[in-house]
Amino acid sequence: MPSSAEIRMLLAYPDGAMHDFLKYLNMYYWRDMFRKNKSIKEKSFNDAKEYYDVVINEVKIVSDRISHKDVKSAEFRACASRMGKNVGLFENRLKDFIRSGHCPVRLSKELRAFMPSFSMMIPLANVLAKGKPKLKKEWVRLKPLVKQLKSHLDTGIEKSDNGKVKVVFDIEGDPVVYADKMHLTRAMLNVFHDAVTHSHGETVIVKVDNAKNEVIFSTTNLGRRIPKKIVRVIGEKPYTENIMKQVPHGYGKIAAKSVILAHGGTFTPMNTKKGFQIALTIPKPRTRRMVA
Repeated sequence: MPSSAEIRMLLAYPDGAMHDFLKYLNMYYWRDMFRKNKSIKEKSFNDAKEYYDVVINEVKIVSDRISHKDVKSAEFRACASRMGKNVGLFENRLKDFIRSGHCPVRLSKELRAFMPSFSMMIPLANVLAKGKPKLKKEWVRLKPLVKQLKSHLDTGIEKSDNGKVKVVFDIEGDPVVYADKMHLTRAMLNVFHDAVTHSHGETVIVKVDNAKNEVIFSTTNLGRRIPKKIVRVIGEKPYTENIMKQVPHGYGKIAAKSVILAHGGTFTPMNTKKGFQIALTIPKPRTRRMVA
């Protein structure tokens, strides 16, 4: 079972977690296994097959309702409860199939690797069915959070598509916001991680602007441009920049946008004169109080 901290993390952007879950369910070996495979006659496999499309459909419904802010109605809670139940049944049927001895070795390894995703989705559905809790806010200094980004850069995400990428940090002052520290850190890391790992060798500028009523955290990939039709969907749904790449990305940005909107801020992807930029704004608290 996931920890309470992991569940709180998922609850900040449940639609992002569900997009991620659906991404794996829609990968080729799941589609081939449940929609094309006619050679496996074992009962537990056919039982699991029954739930495959049901689970995909229900996760999509709950995710769509979250995206449209329909999370308070009794109907939404019922949908989330039903989704959790069917995801659980699907997981149990898959486990029965693995134990049956009829599951090919390669397929067994892929299924076992996927099982942790169920351990996240089921409790997430159960909590959503009871009503989405509020964020756990506290006074947070942004400067230390940006330093955490630097530490992540030093420990292995400095590789871009074309090797190493130069990252420049520009922090104005020492701004304080009233936010859920864990979720805000994850949102900033998601945007930063995408800027670096999907870089094509260009410099990435990480900037914190300390404005009067808000703090603006942004990443800019210098010299990079993204087609307008893709910019419009960033933060809304997965996308593919290169038609040769079959697996879409953008799940981290979906998660980041959900977190920032939950804090009353804005998530803005855009092409600027300098390059492609994503800006996150976090409203400043009315009272000024430093955090130790």
